[in-house]
Amino acid sequence: FFFQAEDGIRDFCLSRGLGDVYKRQMTYSSKVKEDQKKKSGENSQEYFETLISIADLLTGKEHYEESLESYEFALEIQRNLIGDNHPDFSLCLNKIAWVHFNRDDFNTARQINQSAMKILSAHEINPEDDKYKKNSRTCPNFSIHIAGGG
Repeated sequence: FFFQAEDGIRDFCLSRGLGDVYKRQMTYSSKVKEDQKKKSGENSQEYFETLISIADLLTGKEHYEESLESYEFALEIQRNLIGDNHPDFSLCLNKIAWVHFNRDDFNTARQINQSAMKILSAHEINPEDDKYKKNSRTCPNFSIHIAGGG
């Protein structure tokens, strides 16, 4: 007999452990996304932030196809909101590059990362600035791997 995450929350006979928790979490994420879309509109900063948060969650769970879909949709919203030459646009590009990197698609990751760096350079922003550096803290060697081809 093993204690499961939901034991004590659900009936013993109905508890399916962490898999059940995970399924509800993903369903909840989808509901949050749809609710925010209805509340704020499809091209709002709030909806953009919701998509990024959900994509970050999916990336952390290694659901790269789904996270890439959310990041790319968020990128289009951000393009409409601030344009594709704004320094903050590079943050979203970097998240997309990171997903490609994790999928071992190093060429695509490198191309996207270079686009992000071009934007920062055009604005004379140092990629080591705290705002832009924190985006890649999940992989300290990200730039090295990208530059070196994997």
